[in-house]
Amino acid sequence: MSLRRIAPTRLSPIGLDIGTHEIRAVQLARTGSGDSLVCRAIFPRHVDPSDYQPMERDEAAWMTGVLARKGFVGDRIAVIAPHGSCSAHIVELPARESGAPKDVIARAEIARTRRCPPDRFELASWYLPQRGRTDRGMAIACEKSQLEACIDSLEDAGMVPVAVDLEETAFARACAPALAADADAIHAMLRIGWNSTMGVLALGETVVYTRRFEIGVGRFVCRFRDRTGLSWNDASRVLDSNTPDAEQPDAFEKVARSMWSDLATRLGAEIDTAVTYVTHAHRSAPIGRVLVSGYGAGRPEVLTTLDDILGMPVSPADCWPGSDPIGDAGESARYAVAAGLAGRFDA
Repeated sequence: MSLRRIAPTRLSPIGLDIGTHEIRAVQLARTGSGDSLVCRAIFPRHVDPSDYQPMERDEAAWMTGVLARKGFVGDRIAVIAPHGSCSAHIVELPARESGAPKDVIARAEIARTRRCPPDRFELASWYLPQRGRTDRGMAIACEKSQLEACIDSLEDAGMVPVAVDLEETAFARACAPALAADADAIHAMLRIGWNSTMGVLALGETVVYTRRFEIGVGRFVCRFRDRTGLSWNDASRVLDSNTPDAEQPDAFEKVARSMWSDLATRLGAEIDTAVTYVTHAHRSAPIGRVLVSGYGAGRPEVLTTLDDILGMPVSPADCWPGSDPIGDAGESARYAVAAGLAGRFDA
């Protein structure tokens, strides 16, 4: 009789997507047969969401306790760079086969553009799909002082940050199976946030363009709150209203229908411009699909309005490994960036 060797299970870091209004957390497990979901949670922040506030030590300590109570294992975390600390740049890079230090060259170019010392920021860079004879790349610079302040608060609360990722690359990692399924096409990814929405354009799995639109759900919730006199938490229930087919919608659903339609119309016009720009730059690439994450990713007003404006198939971002769905597709897509952070098994 032969004994079958059981593959060890490896836990991912806890992917923490710390937003203006809420925290999204995901942890995965990896075995020889693939990845599976260990734990996931969404809970509100302990700050006024009218404007983004970095996480301070007391709130980080509170968050640590919440994660433990909800079943997350360990203290290793992966986070995205702090809100507003990053800038994207297109840079000329040395030929891929030259062996020249692309990160050093990109850093020097960005330091010259920003007129600051080259050690003032952290850098991530990658080659873009080749066009003509020149090699260009995308470089993301993250202000070091803001990044260090964020990490210090988390470490003071007993957490161990093992990876800091970019919002766009974490998002693309979560969507990798969908992007790879049509590897030659231009895809659009939208992450609808509280104060703004991140638009990411990818050629296959490679991020080629990123832009932040100052359009988010926060101003709609704020307007509803001011009109009704509700607390932030109560007014935010409009974000979770999910009865789009109800013949007699309650007050939250009525506001939700108007909110999602208005927001999708505004976003559609913005992302259409971005898609047009990228398709002109990569004329031979076919048009792919639109993947939506964050708030409202499953609302029919969002999906159908974007489909009508862009003429591309639109769906919630499918960010879960294997056959581990959670709730409906819209609920699943809300976790996309946290799931992408949890996918940092290399950390």
